[in-house]
Amino acid sequence: MAELKTKWSRRRGAVLALAVALVVVLAIIGLVLIRLGGDARVRAARAVADIRARAAADAGLTQAVRLMNKKLVDELVWDNSTLPSATDEPLHSNASFTYTVQGDQNIGFLVTATGRSAFASRTVYTRLSIESMWFGIGVREYVDVLSKTTFDTIPADGDFTIRTNSTEPRAVQLFPDTYVPGDIIIGPGGDTETVISTKKSSTIEGDTYAAAEEIQFPEPVVPPLPYKGVLPPGEPGDPNTIVLRAEDSGVYDNIILGQGKKLHIVNGDVALYVTGEVRLHQGSELLIVSNATFPSLNLYLGNNMQADQGSLIITEDHIDQGTRFKLFGTETCNSIILMNSGDLSAAIYAPSADVEIKNSGATYGAFTANSIVMKNSGALTYDTRLLDVDIDDQTAYLGGRWWED
Repeated sequence: MAELKTKWSRRRGAVLALAVALVVVLAIIGLVLIRLGGDARVRAARAVADIRARAAADAGLTQAVRLMNKKLVDELVWDNSTLPSATDEPLHSNASFTYTVQGDQNIGFLVTATGRSAFASRTVYTRLSIESMWFGIGVREYVDVLSKTTFDTIPADGDFTIRTNSTEPRAVQLFPDTYVPGDIIIGPGGDTETVISTKKSSTIEGDTYAAAEEIQFPEPVVPPLPYKGVLPPGEPGDPNTIVLRAEDSGVYDNIILGQGKKLHIVNGDVALYVTGEVRLHQGSELLIVSNATFPSLNLYLGNNMQADQGSLIITEDHIDQGTRFKLFGTETCNSIILMNSGDLSAAIYAPSADVEIKNSGATYGAFTANSIVMKNSGALTYDTRLLDVDIDDQTAYLGGRWWED
């Protein structure tokens, strides 16, 4: 009997020991799981803070670039002593950013932006340089070259690019026998095989590839101009010819040239902002003459423009003197149609407009728009001298590429 009690006691002791061991093991497992759960939460919190910090850094960089380009627009003469900056500016309740801008218009500008969220910090950079609004042909959406066209440059062997932000199929269409002496660049992430449509015997001398970033399309800014209202009357003895000089620069309600009417730019740099329609009817003429002063015309469109078949837009001596006719479409300009009966020399910057060019002669200049349809019967020559801008030029903007530590 005593022996049975002893055996039972031993069994109870073993079971108790086993139970204690199980409790200890479960406790350890529980502690490990709690630790792992805590580590996971910490890692998740760090990842979220890191993402918020990077978003804050990007926001700071975006604000700095926007303010730099706004400063470029607002100042007639660049003041390098007032570069934008921010310190611990809140993005939302959980993040903030700090940025600085260093440099000048000669060496470029280095923008540094740091985002912070909790214990995370991320820093991104961009180097801004002065760039031209014109670099060949550039569009937000599509380019259709619907005639046999040869592209070239002045001076010869310059850089020529066709570029779109689009990744849609056939956003760039080339007619048979079209010759492109440079690159075709499509929107980020696009497939060149589907975005670029080439026909028989089309030749692309450069590369075709997707851009790392979209084109920047700053809106053109109309300079301060006095209100004029209506065009002056025709010349004495020639009522069909209206003559404009630098002192005639101003804001006009519209410009409508009927058949046989002529508008001549004869002296100085003429700037016109037309809030209404610009229309050149068949048989009318816009002429920028050649003389000792080599006058120029900057035409700002607040509405649409159309030059009918049989009208003429002429810039005399445009090859030797560069492009002296610049056409700017503001954000309220949606359409520009030029059916010029002769050579056309024009630099068009209209990022909100659909542009159609049906020129019977050669075309010189550069074109940037929402979309472009070309039905030229001659060559298009890109004037690379349009790339040469300084920081106080109307055609300049600050662009760059971002990178991270």
